[in-house]
Amino acid sequence: MSLVGQPAPEWAAAAYHNGEQKELSSEDIKGKWCVLYFYPLDFTFI
Repeated sequence: MSLVGQPAPEWAAAAYHNGEQKELSSEDIKGKWCVLYFYPLDFTFI
């Protein structure tokens, strides 16, 4: 299933920016191009 070109679902999350934790949602970036990067700490199976 390809999601390229489809709108992203509604979401909200905490974000860390310039030393502060802020709430960010899909409404904040609506109508703008963006790249979202998710990094779940340093989880490994080893």
